Formats: sequence, structure tokens, C-alpha cells
Amino acid sequence: MKIESLNTWGGRIFEPLMQHFKDNQDIDIFCLQEIYNTPTHNKFTRKNIHEQISPEDMPGRANLFDEIAAALPSHTGFFSSSVSGVDSQGEVGFEIDFGQAMFIRKDIEILERGETFVFRDKGEFILGDNTTQPRVLQHVQFKYDDKKYGLANFHGVWTGTGKSDTPSRIEQSQKVKKILDAMNGAKILCGDFNLVPDSESISILEEGMENLIKKFEITSTRSEYYKKPLKFADYILVSPDITVKNFEVLQDSVSDHLPLQVEIL
Repeated sequence: MKIESLNTWGGRIFEPLMQHFKDNQDIDIFCLQEIYNTPTHNKFTRKNIHEQISPEDMPGRANLFDEIAAALPSHTGFFSSSVSGVDSQGEVGFEIDFGQAMFIRKDIEILERGETFVFRDKGEFILGDNTTQPRVLQHVQFKYDDKKYGLANFHGVWTGTGKSDTPSRIEQSQKVKKILDAMNGAKILCGDFNLVPDSESISILEEGMENLIKKFEITSTRSEYYKKPLKFADYILVSPDITVKNFEVLQDSVSDHLPLQVEIL
């Protein structure tokens, strides 16, 4: 079984991102962060589009969820909203949601699916302060080759001042850990944690899990589009009853994050 985790950056690097999905049809489950979803016909979250605009200033793809679904016809998509009516710059003026998505191959048996807020609650976002954005943990239990798995897709708190411990991050990790502990079977936690590897917040999540970023001595999960010096953000953690056949950070420039792929037995 192959799983990919990727923060899509709202689809700003759109064509390479779509090609990445088309080229990776063999991935069984995609866990994606920074996904927009709208029932409207708006293509972008904002209209400030011109040829010279930098990727950092590009608006997001307003219907990225459906665009990815079209690129992955053998998968079923599940979307979880963390905030409504806004993009990274503020209110957008039409119906839109922002959150996470899983795309799971249609022949995988899903036993249970849910979402749990681990930082603030839906509707508690303070406009103009992205540090208050609620964080929802997307989780699913499924069966693959007669073995039960629990999988959680995580996008952690952003503070704007680095990725070290804060009280909210420690509390968030404790909530995530509680949800993982309640899952049956082998467990996988992946996503953009917004944490440095030596933080207490990571240590809480590592209890009873193996951190593949540390095991494989990964030094960066960020692409050329990310200009800041600290290159850690994304992780995949697995329980000891999972055998990892392969783990790699792909160098595909499809976002300001790089795709993480794990193959497990």
C-alpha cells in the first residue's frame, strides 16, 4: 500500500500539481492539506491574476478539490472544512471552504470516517488573524489486505513566529494522540505538522509511533518556493506493527512543500 502526504499550497502551482496526480495513479491514499472547495463556478479565490504574478502572491484554486478529483478517477475524495468564506488574504465574497482532503482508492474498504477539531472549533476564526484558524484532524479506518488501519491527516497550528512549542501546539498534540490511541489496528499519522523535529509537541505524537522523517534522516520537506531557512514541516509517523518498504521525499516542485510517499507492507 502506498500513501502520499502533501500540502498543496492551495493549488498555486496548478499545472505541475495536476500532472503530479496524473503521474501517481498508483498511490492508494492521498492525504492533502490546504485544499479549497466551492459549489460556485469561481476558478480562483481572487481575481488578481496576471502573467507576472509570483507564486507566493497567486490566489488559490477555488475548486481545487473537484479538480484533483477529476485527476484521480479511481479514487473517492473526502473533504473536511476548517474555515469558510475566506482565503489566506481574508474574505472572498462567495461560498468557499478551506481544509483538508483524502483521496482513497475506490476498492479499499472504508470502515469508519470522521473529523475532529484539535485547535479551536469551526466558526472561531478571527478575520485578519491567521493564527486563530481552527485545525481539524481528518481520520479514517479502513481494511487493506485483511488488515485494519487507522489513518489521520493533520495540518497543525500556524503561529507566524516559527515552529517551536507553544501551549496551543502541545494541547493540540495531546488531542491528536488521544484520537490515534482510540483507533483500531495499525496506525498512520501524516500531514503538515508545522513543527520542528525536536519539539515536545512532536515527542507527544511519537509516543508508540515511528517518525519516518527522523528514521530516514530527512533534512527538508520544503521546495524551492519556500525561502525561509527552516525546512521542516511535514511528517509521516507509523505504528510499530507497520513494515515500511520504502519512504521518500519527492523533489517535485508542485507546492512550497514536497510530497512525502511511503510504501508499507
